[in-house]
Amino acid sequence: GKLLSVSRKGELAILAPDTEWGTLIRILPGGGAPREVLTGVHEAVWVDDENFAVLRRAENLFRVEQPIGKVVASGAARGQERLAKSSAGLAYWQYDPTTGDYGLEQAPSDGAKPRTLTAGWRAIGGIVWTPDAKEVWFSGTRTGEDPALYAVTLDGKERMLIQTTGFLSPQEFGPTGKLLCTDSYTRLGIRL
Repeated sequence: GKLLSVSRKGELAILAPDTEWGTLIRILPGGGAPREVLTGVHEAVWVDDENFAVLRRAENLFRVEQPIGKVVASGAARGQERLAKSSAGLAYWQYDPTTGDYGLEQAPSDGAKPRTLTAGWRAIGGIVWTPDAKEVWFSGTRTGEDPALYAVTLDGKERMLIQTTGFLSPQEFGPTGKLLCTDSYTRLGIRL
C-alpha cells in the first residue's frame, strides 16, 4: 500500500492497491485489524482525528470531498491530482480538458466557493501548505519551461522558489519548518 497521511494520534491512512484508484484503509498505531473506509480513492488527508478529505473517482470524474460524502469540487480525472489540507482549507489540482493544463485550486475551510490560485500548468507534482497556511508550495512546469518549485499566496501572488534539473516535488513540512521533497530525474536517449 501507499502511505497517504498520518493523523495527530498516529493513525495511518493507507491506499491499498487496486488500480490507480484504490481502497482507503485506516490502521491504528498500536496495531489491530485494518479498517476499510472507502473504495475508488486516489488521495486522502486527515481533516481531524476521525474524518478525511478525499479525492475519489465517481462517474469518470474526480471528486474532492470533505468530509467523505460532501462534494467540494469535481472535474475531469487524469490520475495526477493531489490534495493538501491546512487551516485555510484544501488545495488540489484541477485538470482542464479543453487546454490540457492544470490549475491549483483552494476550497476554503469556511465553506466558501473554491477558487483558482494559479493556472496554466502543463506538468504537476506535489502540493503542500506552509506551516502558517499563508502559501501553497507546489512543483510544476508550463509549456517551454524547466521544472521548478513555486509558491502561491491565497490571493494568487506566485513566485518561483527554486529551479532544478530534475522534478522537485514537495511532500511535507517537518516540525522544524524544513521541507521534505522528492526529486525525479528523467533520462531520454536513443540506443542504436
